[in-house]
Amino acid sequence: MPKRILFICGSMNQTTQMHQIAAHLSDYEQAFTPFYCDGLDEVFRRRGWMEFTIIGNKLASRCRSYLEKHTLTIDYQGKNGPYDLVLTCSDVYMQRNIRTTPIVLVQEGITDPETFAFYLVTRLRFLPLWLAGTAATGLSNAYRTFCVASDGYRDLFIRKGARPEKITVTGIPNFDNCDRYRQNDFPHRGFVLVCSSDVRLAIVTRFLRRVLAVTSATCLARTSPPRSTRACTACFLGSGLPLWTFFFLPPTNVSSDSITLPSPPSGPDFGSGDMASRRRMVMNHAVW
Repeated sequence: MPKRILFICGSMNQTTQMHQIAAHLSDYEQAFTPFYCDGLDEVFRRRGWMEFTIIGNKLASRCRSYLEKHTLTIDYQGKNGPYDLVLTCSDVYMQRNIRTTPIVLVQEGITDPETFAFYLVTRLRFLPLWLAGTAATGLSNAYRTFCVASDGYRDLFIRKGARPEKITVTGIPNFDNCDRYRQNDFPHRGFVLVCSSDVRLAIVTRFLRRVLAVTSATCLARTSPPRSTRACTACFLGSGLPLWTFFFLPPTNVSSDSITLPSPPSGPDFGSGDMASRRRMVMNHAVW
Protein backbone atom coordinates (compact mmCIF):
# COMPACT_ATOMS: atom_id res chain seq x y z
CA MET A 1 0.00 0.00 0.00
CA PRO A 2 1.21 3.54 -0.73
CA LYS A 3 2.31 5.73 2.14
CA ARG A 4 -0.31 8.21 3.35
CA ILE A 5 0.17 11.97 3.63
CA LEU A 6 -2.09 14.49 5.36
CA PHE A 7 -1.87 18.10 4.15
CA ILE A 8 -3.05 20.63 6.73
CA CYS A 9 -4.26 23.73 4.93
CA GLY A 10 -5.61 27.02 6.27
CA SER A 11 -5.60 30.39 4.55
CA MET A 12 -5.78 30.44 0.76
CA ASN A 13 -2.04 31.03 0.67
CA GLN A 14 -1.41 27.96 2.81
CA THR A 15 -4.00 25.89 0.95
CA THR A 16 -2.70 26.61 -2.55
CA GLN A 17 0.82 25.97 -1.36
CA MET A 18 -0.13 22.55 0.00
CA HIS A 19 -1.94 21.80 -3.26
CA GLN A 20 1.12 22.59 -5.33
CA ILE A 21 3.33 20.38 -3.19
CA ALA A 22 0.81 17.54 -3.31
CA ALA A 23 0.75 17.68 -7.12
CA HIS A 24 4.32 16.39 -7.10
CA LEU A 25 3.78 13.64 -4.57
CA SER A 26 1.27 11.68 -6.59
CA ASP A 27 2.86 8.34 -5.65
CA TYR A 28 1.37 8.70 -2.18
CA GLU A 29 -2.18 8.50 -0.89
CA GLN A 30 -3.22 12.05 -0.03
CA ALA A 31 -5.83 13.77 2.11
CA PHE A 32 -6.38 17.43 2.92
CA THR A 33 -7.94 19.23 5.84
CA PRO A 34 -8.69 22.83 6.72
CA PHE A 35 -6.72 23.95 9.75
CA TYR A 36 -8.26 22.59 12.93
CA CYS A 37 -7.86 22.55 16.68
CA ASP A 38 -8.75 20.36 19.63
CA GLY A 39 -9.54 20.49 23.32
CA LEU A 40 -10.84 23.76 24.73
CA ASP A 41 -9.94 25.56 21.51
CA GLU A 42 -12.39 23.34 19.64
CA VAL A 43 -15.12 24.39 22.08
CA PHE A 44 -14.27 28.03 21.37
CA ARG A 45 -14.34 27.37 17.61
CA ARG A 46 -17.80 25.86 17.78
CA ARG A 47 -19.02 28.89 19.66
CA GLY A 48 -17.66 31.16 16.91
CA TRP A 49 -14.94 32.70 19.06
CA MET A 50 -12.08 31.76 16.70
CA GLU A 51 -13.29 33.56 13.58
CA PHE A 52 -10.30 35.90 13.60
CA THR A 53 -7.99 32.93 12.93
CA ILE A 54 -7.58 30.28 10.22
CA ILE A 55 -9.37 27.89 12.58
CA GLY A 56 -12.59 29.88 12.26
CA ASN A 57 -15.55 28.65 10.24
CA LYS A 58 -15.25 31.38 7.62
CA LEU A 59 -11.71 30.59 6.49
CA ALA A 60 -12.25 26.87 6.97
CA SER A 61 -15.26 27.04 4.64
CA ARG A 62 -13.23 28.94 2.06
CA CYS A 63 -10.51 26.31 2.27
CA ARG A 64 -13.04 23.47 1.98
CA SER A 65 -14.61 25.10 -1.08
CA TYR A 66 -11.20 25.26 -2.76
CA LEU A 67 -10.47 21.62 -1.96
CA GLU A 68 -13.87 20.53 -3.29
CA LYS A 69 -13.44 22.61 -6.44
CA HIS A 70 -10.19 20.80 -7.18
CA THR A 71 -11.68 17.40 -6.23
CA LEU A 72 -9.15 16.80 -3.49
CA THR A 73 -9.82 14.21 -0.79
CA ILE A 74 -10.91 15.91 2.43
CA ASP A 75 -10.33 14.35 5.83
CA TYR A 76 -11.33 17.07 8.27
CA GLN A 77 -9.18 16.93 11.40
CA GLY A 78 -7.33 13.91 10.03
CA LYS A 79 -9.82 11.54 11.59
CA ASN A 80 -9.17 8.80 9.03
CA GLY A 81 -5.57 8.39 10.12
CA PRO A 82 -3.04 7.28 10.99
CA TYR A 83 -0.84 8.94 8.38
CA ASP A 84 2.78 8.32 7.53
CA LEU A 85 3.56 12.03 7.09
CA VAL A 86 1.94 15.39 7.82
CA LEU A 87 2.67 18.58 5.89
CA THR A 88 1.66 21.89 7.42
CA CYS A 89 2.42 25.58 7.01
CA SER A 90 2.13 26.38 10.70
CA ASP A 91 3.62 24.91 13.84
CA VAL A 92 2.51 27.61 16.26
CA TYR A 93 -0.44 25.32 16.95
CA MET A 94 0.25 21.59 16.90
CA GLN A 95 -2.82 19.36 16.87
CA ARG A 96 -2.70 16.43 19.28
CA ASN A 97 -3.41 13.72 16.73
CA ILE A 98 -0.33 14.51 14.61
CA ARG A 99 2.30 14.87 17.32
CA THR A 100 3.56 11.30 16.97
CA THR A 101 3.64 11.48 13.15
CA PRO A 102 6.64 12.76 11.16
CA ILE A 103 5.93 16.38 10.25
CA VAL A 104 7.33 18.58 7.50
CA LEU A 105 6.81 22.28 8.15
CA VAL A 106 6.72 24.57 5.11
CA GLN A 107 7.22 28.30 5.56
CA GLU A 108 4.03 30.04 4.46
CA GLY A 109 5.47 33.50 3.71
CA ILE A 110 6.74 36.50 5.62
CA THR A 111 6.57 36.36 9.40
CA ASP A 112 5.02 38.75 11.90
CA PRO A 113 7.20 41.27 13.73
CA GLU A 114 8.83 40.17 16.97
CA THR A 115 6.56 41.95 19.42
CA PHE A 116 6.46 41.73 23.21
CA ALA A 117 4.36 38.56 22.84
CA PHE A 118 7.18 36.90 20.91
CA TYR A 119 9.74 37.54 23.63
CA LEU A 120 7.20 36.41 26.21
CA VAL A 121 6.56 33.00 24.62
CA THR A 122 10.28 32.40 24.00
CA ARG A 123 11.04 32.94 27.68
CA LEU A 124 7.93 31.39 29.22
CA ARG A 125 7.77 28.19 27.19
CA PHE A 126 4.55 27.02 28.82
CA LEU A 127 2.72 29.77 26.90
CA PRO A 128 1.24 28.80 23.50
CA LEU A 129 3.31 29.90 20.52
CA TRP A 130 0.27 31.22 18.68
CA LEU A 131 0.21 34.21 21.03
CA ALA A 132 3.15 35.56 19.02
CA GLY A 133 1.58 34.80 15.63
CA THR A 134 3.82 33.69 12.79
CA ALA A 135 6.80 35.35 14.48
CA ALA A 136 7.09 32.10 16.47
CA THR A 137 7.12 29.88 13.36
CA GLY A 138 9.67 27.09 13.69
CA LEU A 139 9.98 27.22 17.47
CA SER A 140 7.87 24.13 18.26
CA ASN A 141 10.67 21.73 17.31
CA ALA A 142 7.86 19.24 16.65
CA TYR A 143 8.75 18.76 12.99
CA ARG A 144 11.29 16.53 11.27
CA THR A 145 12.19 19.12 8.60
CA PHE A 146 11.45 22.82 8.17
CA CYS A 147 11.41 23.98 4.53
CA VAL A 148 12.21 27.68 4.28
CA ALA A 149 12.20 30.26 1.51
CA SER A 150 15.84 31.38 1.44
CA ASP A 151 19.21 31.41 3.16
CA GLY A 152 18.22 34.69 4.79
CA TYR A 153 15.12 33.16 6.32
CA ARG A 154 17.17 30.18 7.45
CA ASP A 155 19.43 32.56 9.37
CA LEU A 156 16.39 34.37 10.78
CA PHE A 157 14.75 31.21 12.11
CA ILE A 158 18.03 30.00 13.60
CA ARG A 159 18.47 33.33 15.37
CA LYS A 160 14.98 32.96 16.80
CA GLY A 161 15.76 29.52 18.19
CA ALA A 162 14.96 26.93 15.50
CA ARG A 163 17.40 24.01 15.29
CA PRO A 164 19.78 24.48 12.32
CA GLU A 165 20.01 20.78 11.47
CA LYS A 166 16.25 20.64 10.83
CA ILE A 167 16.11 23.56 8.39
CA THR A 168 16.40 23.07 4.64
CA VAL A 169 16.31 25.89 2.09
CA THR A 170 13.84 24.71 -0.56
CA GLY A 171 12.03 27.86 -1.60
CA ILE A 172 8.25 28.07 -1.28
CA PRO A 173 5.94 27.45 -4.25
CA ASN A 174 3.68 30.49 -4.08
CA PHE A 175 6.56 32.96 -4.16
CA ASP A 176 9.33 31.27 -6.13
CA ASN A 177 7.99 32.68 -9.39
CA CYS A 178 6.23 35.96 -8.67
CA ASP A 179 6.65 37.08 -12.27
CA ARG A 180 3.72 34.85 -13.31
CA TYR A 181 1.33 37.10 -11.40
CA ARG A 182 2.05 39.96 -13.79
CA GLN A 183 -0.14 38.20 -16.33
CA ASN A 184 -3.63 39.18 -15.16
CA ASP A 185 -6.68 41.16 -16.24
CA PHE A 186 -6.64 43.76 -13.46
CA PRO A 187 -7.72 46.98 -15.27
CA HIS A 188 -4.89 49.18 -13.92
CA ARG A 189 -1.23 49.22 -14.79
CA GLY A 190 1.80 51.01 -13.37
CA PHE A 191 0.41 51.08 -9.84
CA VAL A 192 1.97 50.34 -6.49
CA LEU A 193 0.42 47.24 -4.95
CA VAL A 194 0.51 47.23 -1.16
CA CYS A 195 -0.40 43.88 0.36
CA SER A 196 -1.29 43.27 3.97
CA SER A 197 -4.06 41.89 6.13
CA ASP A 198 -6.69 43.72 8.13
CA VAL A 199 -5.02 42.41 11.29
CA ARG A 200 -1.67 43.97 10.44
CA LEU A 201 -3.40 47.18 9.35
CA ALA A 202 -4.76 47.81 12.83
CA ILE A 203 -1.95 50.38 12.95
CA VAL A 204 -3.04 51.62 9.54
CA THR A 205 -1.96 55.24 9.96
CA ARG A 206 1.68 54.39 10.53
CA PHE A 207 1.52 51.83 7.76
CA LEU A 208 0.15 54.34 5.25
CA ARG A 209 2.76 56.91 6.20
CA ARG A 210 5.46 54.39 5.30
CA VAL A 211 3.71 53.71 1.98
CA LEU A 212 3.56 57.42 1.19
CA ALA A 213 7.22 57.80 2.08
CA VAL A 214 8.42 55.25 -0.48
CA THR A 215 5.97 55.72 -3.37
CA SER A 216 5.27 58.43 -5.91
CA ALA A 217 2.23 56.92 -7.64
CA THR A 218 -1.36 58.09 -7.38
CA CYS A 219 -4.11 56.35 -5.48
CA LEU A 220 -6.08 54.06 -7.77
CA ALA A 221 -8.44 52.13 -5.57
CA ARG A 222 -8.95 50.63 -2.18
CA THR A 223 -10.69 47.50 -1.01
CA SER A 224 -12.45 46.74 2.23
CA PRO A 225 -12.50 43.05 3.11
CA PRO A 226 -15.57 41.77 4.98
CA ARG A 227 -13.83 41.66 8.35
CA SER A 228 -12.87 45.30 8.28
CA THR A 229 -13.91 48.56 6.65
CA ARG A 230 -11.69 51.22 8.17
CA ALA A 231 -8.63 49.11 8.92
CA CYS A 232 -7.95 47.87 5.41
CA THR A 233 -7.81 50.87 3.12
CA ALA A 234 -4.50 49.98 1.56
CA CYS A 235 -4.85 47.14 -0.91
CA PHE A 236 -4.37 49.10 -4.13
CA LEU A 237 -2.94 52.51 -3.48
CA GLY A 238 0.02 54.75 -3.98
CA SER A 239 0.76 58.28 -2.87
CA GLY A 240 -0.17 61.70 -4.15
CA LEU A 241 -3.09 62.37 -1.83
CA PRO A 242 -3.12 63.57 1.78
CA LEU A 243 -3.14 60.77 4.32
CA TRP A 244 -6.66 61.50 5.53
CA THR A 245 -8.17 60.95 2.09
CA PHE A 246 -7.45 57.23 2.25
CA PHE A 247 -10.04 56.86 4.98
CA PHE A 248 -12.78 58.38 2.84
CA LEU A 249 -12.13 56.85 -0.56
CA PRO A 250 -15.00 54.59 -1.63
CA PRO A 251 -14.11 50.93 -2.07
CA THR A 252 -13.15 49.97 -5.59
CA ASN A 253 -15.82 48.35 -7.74
CA VAL A 254 -13.22 45.88 -8.96
CA SER A 255 -13.90 42.58 -7.24
CA SER A 256 -10.97 40.33 -6.46
CA ASP A 257 -13.20 37.44 -7.52
CA SER A 258 -13.42 38.86 -11.04
CA ILE A 259 -9.68 39.21 -11.52
CA THR A 260 -8.03 36.33 -13.31
CA LEU A 261 -4.67 35.38 -11.86
CA PRO A 262 -2.55 32.38 -12.81
CA SER A 263 -3.77 29.20 -11.18
CA PRO A 264 -1.73 28.60 -7.99
CA PRO A 265 -1.29 24.84 -8.46
CA SER A 266 1.28 25.28 -11.20
CA GLY A 267 3.37 22.21 -11.95
CA PRO A 268 6.27 23.80 -13.83
CA ASP A 269 6.99 26.31 -11.07
CA PHE A 270 7.35 23.58 -8.50
CA GLY A 271 8.57 20.83 -10.75
CA SER A 272 11.81 22.15 -12.22
CA GLY A 273 15.10 23.47 -10.97
CA ASP A 274 17.31 22.88 -7.97
CA MET A 275 14.77 24.15 -5.41
CA ALA A 276 12.09 21.79 -6.71
CA SER A 277 14.50 18.87 -6.48
CA ARG A 278 15.28 19.78 -2.89
CA ARG A 279 11.58 19.91 -2.02
CA ARG A 280 10.87 16.49 -3.49
CA MET A 281 13.93 15.00 -1.79
CA VAL A 282 12.84 16.39 1.58
CA MET A 283 9.30 15.04 1.26
CA ASN A 284 10.36 11.60 0.11
CA HIS A 285 13.01 11.34 2.82
CA ALA A 286 10.47 12.35 5.47
CA VAL A 287 8.01 9.66 4.39
CA TRP A 288 10.57 6.88 4.34
